[in-house]
Amino acid sequence: MHNRFAALPPCLPSQWAPRAWTIAIPKDIIPSQKSPLKMVLHSTSRLQRVWLALALATPLLLLLWFCWHQRVQVLQEADRAAVRSVDALVQHAANMLDVHLLVLRQLDDLTQGKTGSQIIADARLSQSVASLTREFPQVSVVGVADANGRIWLNSVSGATAGASVADRDYFLAHKNRSSQSLYISEAFTGRLNGVRQFSISLRRFTASGGFDGIIFATVPLKHFTQFWENFTPSASHQIALVRGDGALIARYPLLNSPAYLSPLDPFMGRLRQSPRGLYTALSQGDGIERLNAYSQIRSYPLYMGLSVETASVLRPWWRESLRASGMAAFSALLLAALWLAVVRQLHEQRLAIARWQAIAQDLRLEVGRREDAEEALRQSQKMEAVGQLAGGIAHDFNNLLAGLVGNLQLMQRRLDQGLVKDLPRYAAAALSITSKAAAMTQRLLAFSRRQTLAPVPLDVKEQIQAMHELITRTVGPSIRVRTVFAPGPCQTLCDPNQFDSALLNLAVNARDAMPGGGELTIGAAQTQLTAAQAASLQLPAGLAWVVVSVQDSGAGMTAEIMERAFEPFFTTKPSGQGTGLGLSMVYGFVTQSGGRVKISSQPGVGTDIAIYLPVYEGEMPSAAAVLKVSDTRQSKDEICILLVDDELMVRETLAELLAELGYRVMQASDGAQGLEVLQSTRRVDLLISDVGLPGHMNGRQLVDAGRQLRPGLKVLFITGYADSAAGAGGLTGQDMQVMIKPFGLDEFERKVSDMTAALV
Repeated sequence: MHNRFAALPPCLPSQWAPRAWTIAIPKDIIPSQKSPLKMVLHSTSRLQRVWLALALATPLLLLLWFCWHQRVQVLQEADRAAVRSVDALVQHAANMLDVHLLVLRQLDDLTQGKTGSQIIADARLSQSVASLTREFPQVSVVGVADANGRIWLNSVSGATAGASVADRDYFLAHKNRSSQSLYISEAFTGRLNGVRQFSISLRRFTASGGFDGIIFATVPLKHFTQFWENFTPSASHQIALVRGDGALIARYPLLNSPAYLSPLDPFMGRLRQSPRGLYTALSQGDGIERLNAYSQIRSYPLYMGLSVETASVLRPWWRESLRASGMAAFSALLLAALWLAVVRQLHEQRLAIARWQAIAQDLRLEVGRREDAEEALRQSQKMEAVGQLAGGIAHDFNNLLAGLVGNLQLMQRRLDQGLVKDLPRYAAAALSITSKAAAMTQRLLAFSRRQTLAPVPLDVKEQIQAMHELITRTVGPSIRVRTVFAPGPCQTLCDPNQFDSALLNLAVNARDAMPGGGELTIGAAQTQLTAAQAASLQLPAGLAWVVVSVQDSGAGMTAEIMERAFEPFFTTKPSGQGTGLGLSMVYGFVTQSGGRVKISSQPGVGTDIAIYLPVYEGEMPSAAAVLKVSDTRQSKDEICILLVDDELMVRETLAELLAELGYRVMQASDGAQGLEVLQSTRRVDLLISDVGLPGHMNGRQLVDAGRQLRPGLKVLFITGYADSAAGAGGLTGQDMQVMIKPFGLDEFERKVSDMTAALV
């Protein structure tokens, strides 16, 4: 039995330790020595006998419900299958008819305004007809007949002379019904090929609108019946192609059927109600009940019908019902036996239950007290972690603020004294401090996994090679930097800038762990994790991962230090040599990118930090891609920029810079004002917007609404924290860029220039 108290922490009071329970069981709960049958009869009340009757009746009721439910489901599934089958048959027939109608219309265009003699004399026309039949092999015969039924043009070689269709129903239909253009004939046997077929024909008109013959194409029924033969799963299925007036054109399987369906046939009655339907009825031919589905073939005066015998549909249901009946009978016998056993057991345990309930109540009270103590401990640890984080942030930012305030006050004093010589030095120092503050903010966001990333397909090997020289200069000449790459691709999807920053942070940590020099090895490989490895890293099993390892030969870490290595502001370096945010930034960036970080270290041996990132299997962007620039260019003072930011100081600073650079700037303090500008007729070439705007519309929503009004609008997001406002769409996309606050004005100027380069 599992011991619920085995996992108690040693710091809890001793009263929470397991205790030995001594339970005195009274004699009245010891099992009786009477015979089981007498005991059961003695203890069985009228209510229990009622329960026995219900228990025996339950399998029968369940059987009836199950059979009825299964029958309904089988018929519903048969209905759905019939509808799907009819849709497939209609699609096939429509495609066949569309091809023939297309050929007829092309032939009509070719012979438009030509007389019979002109048609015969035009050799190119015969070639065109032959080309059409070659292009569309489904079309067997296509031809042109004059007002007397004489065939002037026929795709069958040598079949034109003396041929006539004057007695065909499709010719007579066009001749006698001047308002009709498209006509589908009854099925007939071809005079030349002896094939059962039907005809699709179009009426030809004279210049005055009179009857000038027909253009016709014959469709062999085998094009349909061969497809139907492969389509029907059993002999219980029947398929029919019926004209709207009841003419039975084709049927499978072939039966002795009338040429026309009776107006009293259920199928015809349904056609008069709806062009598409599903019904069950007795067949007039054989009296068998069938499930029928039908549908009109697009706009053609033809209908496709499918029928299947209801008995065939329900045959699996009958087998299942018989099997369920056997199971129900067995269940009834089993329930009766179980009832006898349960009654005896209830008689023996009735008094014991009360005793155990009292014991369970005592246990619940003690477990509740233990859970209260554990919750208090967790809350205390949480507050301690928050206090450590807040203290570290306050300490480092107070130091930065002290330096920033000092430099600004010195600048003010020098301005008051009229001394401007040292102002650039103080300004540079202040800017350096703000850069450090911005870097600290980004590391905090990376640790909390709230930074805004711009992931792109990345070749990890190429990225490491590009960083090799910078890392070598950073760690110094006393440390040898070596790269080891496994063969094969190493591609992932991540933010290249954050990847470089993470790699540099790991290299700096490795340098500080080797003050006397050593070796730094950076490796990359693609690997497939085992189930155990994936579970230990809390990663999905069965996927491929890119592994980037940074290994040093330094002092290594103890187990206690490794447990705290990713905590923000935790550092083992001397005061002033580190913020304790390097590894926490790496952890946040990798986790936000869908990966994991693993530390392996031994004191005196060195440290190996492995980064696991998902493999990218898409196409890598070409390095030779050329930016396409529009031929229609504008001067810079004609470029209009809409700037949206709720912070007045930021908005006015950026607006002043943009105006100084020669751009035309419009300002808005929230999403509603920005949307008003986009809804107006004023010109906007570039939208620069904060993400976290006040009101009911944030920056991402403003862009979505603006791009519906102005497709292709270029967008530059400026944000310090965009996780909650970005939404499902994110902040990246076509003609979208992101800048993270705080940023330098030079960097902002370059970004705007790049985005408007195609316009100037």
